[in-house]
Amino acid sequence: MKAIKKEFESIFLDWIYDEQKYYLENATSIMQNEKYKNCDYHKKLVNDLIEPYQIPSFKLADGYHYTSLRRLEDFFKLK
Repeated sequence: MKAIKKEFESIFLDWIYDEQKYYLENATSIMQNEKYKNCDYHKKLVNDLIEPYQIPSFKLADGYHYTSLRRLEDFFKLK
C-alpha cells in the first residue's frame, strides 16, 4: 500500500494543477448542469470568490480528472 500511495502522490503532484486549471476553465459549463447550478461552492467559483481546492471533493462535478484526483487524495489520506 505504501508503494501505491507513493506512486499516486507522484502522479498527483504532476497532474493536479493542470486539472485544477481545466476544472476552473469549465466552471461555467459545470453550472449548466442541473445538479450543480444551485451549488454555493460552484457559484463562488464562477465569481472568483474561491479556488477549486476549496470545494469539498464530494461536491465536485463528476466526469473530471480533477474530481477523481481529489477523491483519490481523500482516500489515501485516510490510509
